[in-house]
Amino acid sequence: MSGMKSGSGKNRLTPLPDVARQLWVFSGNECAWDTCDVRLVDPTGGWVGKIAHIVGAEPTSARHDPTWTKEELRDYSNLILLCGNHHDVIDHAASRAQFTVEDLHALKERHESRYRYRLARMEEAFLNITQGNVVRPCMTLGQFWLGDDEEERAGNVETVNEIANFLATVTPAAREVLAFVVSSEEPIDI
Repeated sequence: MSGMKSGSGKNRLTPLPDVARQLWVFSGNECAWDTCDVRLVDPTGGWVGKIAHIVGAEPTSARHDPTWTKEELRDYSNLILLCGNHHDVIDHAASRAQFTVEDLHALKERHESRYRYRLARMEEAFLNITQGNVVRPCMTLGQFWLGDDEEERAGNVETVNEIANFLATVTPAAREVLAFVVSSEEPIDI
């Protein structure tokens, strides 16, 4: 997925899974290059994106800084997602001097900020929808309880309240889908 070889070179470490996931989420499935519209996952599901170091990992790499640790080199802030072509352009010996660390950080910020903003707006919209949900806690399960074991009954009341509290954080549309799945007498092929 990353375009980096695990363990190649002494300083090059594979990005941590959370870092790689964050890079892909904030890429919007697009190369970070300002004028590039290449999709990082093509229509067939193939990965054409590559993770590039802003500060190069190896002494012969573009923009290498020997004071950086291996962990700093693979940190989210030092990585950018590009198509294969632009990945190679910023690192090629003939063109690497054109791309400074500052330029690449600015490129990363311009590109990712669009998707960070959209994600924050989606999260805000979701919270606005779910914050008004009020859950009235279950007290006894009296209508549904057939047994005599009060301890078991109390445990079931607690479980029902936990589920209800969770459902309060889900959008109404998601609750409708869940209600449909739960109430369906026929198996649902998803």
